[in-house]
Amino acid sequence: MLAVGGGASGLHDEAGQGPSGFSATAGLGGAGGDGGVQAVAASIINTGRIGRRMPIFYDRVAFAARSHAIASATRRVQVPSGEAVVTNIVNAVLLRDGCVLLARRSAARKAYPGLWSFPGGHVERGEEFERALHRELREEVGIVPAEYRPLGPIIDPHVATTTYRMYAVTAWHGEPEILDQEHSALQWFALNAATSLPDLALEAYRPLFDGLAVRP
Repeated sequence: MLAVGGGASGLHDEAGQGPSGFSATAGLGGAGGDGGVQAVAASIINTGRIGRRMPIFYDRVAFAARSHAIASATRRVQVPSGEAVVTNIVNAVLLRDGCVLLARRSAARKAYPGLWSFPGGHVERGEEFERALHRELREEVGIVPAEYRPLGPIIDPHVATTTYRMYAVTAWHGEPEILDQEHSALQWFALNAATSLPDLALEAYRPLFDGLAVRP
């Protein structure tokens, strides 16, 4: 079975057997087929010898179906060979009365667990940044942004292909509250106090807060 990796990073075999998505026990000929036949056919596919003459006993229907599945999955991912996959993440910097709303990342998060960050999330394939901003704020904290502007992007210091698209949000509808498992707490901080927090997810937040203190 083929699975498309998170963030469209490529194709991954769920059994951990490589991008081909096949194994000698996958059952090309069906559950009741000859095990040896299945193994031979799968071996031929895995080694990339599709263009060569194949044994006359392979299951043409099953092979055609699986070949179509690979081609379809590849078209969906559309990752050029040898080209790094860029991940864009929108972050909402909510500002009110000289304060900024920070969200503490849940302890179970893989990246920066337990540290202060912002509401936001991954931009989906083909999605505009502003549309992603609206979607993430609605899903995570239940608000609709009314006034906002883009800030300078931040590159993740550990993953160069990940870019945080920062937005200063100065007006919105609703009151922020945690609606999912992404964060464990929301808290307002004065901008100068936020700059001094020891447990920020990224050091790049500090100059960001300093700049916002001058121009909210």
